[in-house]
Amino acid sequence: MSKTKQNILFAVLVVALLGTLYIWYSQAPSTGNEGVSRVEGPSNQQRIQFLALLRVLKGLKFDTSFFQDPVYQSLIDSGVQVILPAESGAINPFLPR
Repeated sequence: MSKTKQNILFAVLVVALLGTLYIWYSQAPSTGNEGVSRVEGPSNQQRIQFLALLRVLKGLKFDTSFFQDPVYQSLIDSGVQVILPAESGAINPFLPR
C-alpha cells in the first residue's frame, strides 16, 4: 500500500473515531444521576404495625408434648437412600476429548 493511501486511511479512521466519540458523549446524560432514584423507607404507620406483629409473635407458645407421645416415638423412617453410580468427568470439562 502506498504512503498516500495509508495516510488517507489513517485520516478516515481518526475522523470516524472522533465522530463516534462525539455522538457517544453528546447523548450521554449530563448530570450522571438520572439513573439513581430515591427509595423511601417504610412509613411510621408501617413500622408501628410491624412492631405490633412482632409483639404477637413473641407471645406464641408451642406445645411440643407430642414429641413425647409413644405413637410419635414409634414412627420409623421408611425412606430409601438411593446411591446412584456417578462417573467422574474430566478435570476441565472445556478441554476437548
